[in-house]
Amino acid sequence: DLIPDFSHDYMPLSLLGFIGVGLVIFESGMHLHIEGVFNRDVGPHVVMVATLGTLGPILVGMGIMTALGSDAYPNGLSAGFALAPTSVGISLTLLSRAKQLNSRYGQIIMSAAFLDDIFSIICLVVMINLSEGNFSPLMHVVVPLVSSFAFVGFGVAASHFIMPRLTPYILDASGRIIRKFEVGSRSMHLKDEMHMFWLIASYLLFSWIGNLIGSALLGAFVAGMLFAGVPRSALLWEKQFKRITRWLIRIFFSATVAFSINIGDLFTFEAFWKGLIVGILPCLATKIVSGFFVGDERWVIGIAMMARGEFAYLVAEKAHSLEMLTSNEYAIIVWALLWATMVAPLAFDKVLQAYMRAQYAKTGTSRALA
Repeated sequence: DLIPDFSHDYMPLSLLGFIGVGLVIFESGMHLHIEGVFNRDVGPHVVMVATLGTLGPILVGMGIMTALGSDAYPNGLSAGFALAPTSVGISLTLLSRAKQLNSRYGQIIMSAAFLDDIFSIICLVVMINLSEGNFSPLMHVVVPLVSSFAFVGFGVAASHFIMPRLTPYILDASGRIIRKFEVGSRSMHLKDEMHMFWLIASYLLFSWIGNLIGSALLGAFVAGMLFAGVPRSALLWEKQFKRITRWLIRIFFSATVAFSINIGDLFTFEAFWKGLIVGILPCLATKIVSGFFVGDERWVIGIAMMARGEFAYLVAEKAHSLEMLTSNEYAIIVWALLWATMVAPLAFDKVLQAYMRAQYAKTGTSRALA
């Protein structure tokens, strides 16, 4: 019983795709800057953007899906859960390309996207618990919420207080027993191999614990958070797993998402126009609104939050597999996510460049474009 029961519920290719998403979530956790969330200057904005960016798609998505003929519960609620997650990767790529990752709004975008993902993972846990039937507010909502937030809280505390003290000991490669594993022709330093061992062990252990709470992805994110403050963690992980993760994500989109879509339901005029409405309102507009209270950077931040990635598709596929979305509703949500996936990067790039030019015009220096 070392392998959780959930692995037996997937076809082999689907399981590989799920593992790929878990690796992406784990890597995202390592990029989380906890100081940004608790920073007095940007912290309140981060919490506001992430909260509105999660609640908006859920509530508006539930309302729109109900207006389009779906049941509010569980179908409308599940659709809202699928529309909520923000893609960290797209914003990270565009901000890095523009060299604005360390700017004030760059910190707000990245921290809010990470916090948004935490909220969305918790929503996934709640959705999985709701699918068990015999609805009980205490067992299916309160307990998963409390346990999930407690688990994330442990990750935050451990990352900040425990790991800095523990790291020198677990990465110590000078011990006599550890040195016995040294091989002269190795391509990695023994200390880096120790580092990778603890990264992989943490990913496996916390994913298993997360599965007990409700979702292995929650555990993967918490495991990544533990190493957010440990130098070179993200660099080592990306170097060793970059190609593996890319292939597993390709398998996820082809064998998990694409295989689960009924072509007859997807390519219909009804699914297309309803998907367009859902894409414009709960999927895109609510994310833009989440940045309205930030200040001059509201448009940059709001449009950055529109980005959708693999996690949103996973939640939609999970809702469909749990029979909380019909095949027709699933096709509508996929269309909505596709619109966001295509539109968000282009819109964000245009708005970001326009904002940087405006800042340059105000300051009269190249600092805004640095």
